Amino acid sequence: MLKSLDNLDAAQCKNLISHYALDPSRSYVRLRRQDRLVELIVQRVKAVVNKGEVFND
Repeated sequence: MLKSLDNLDAAQCKNLISHYALDPSRSYVRLRRQDRLVELIVQRVKAVVNKGEVFND
């Protein structure tokens, strides 16, 4: 999946973040580098996936 994110440019990454509401605070707007945007996408998707796992025993 990370390889497919590397193929996107910064504008496409921003559209992806906006479309899936990965950053409600919109802090991604001031980011310009594609690699930083990809890191943000990966970080937010991991956070969404792991949300609530503390209650699974």
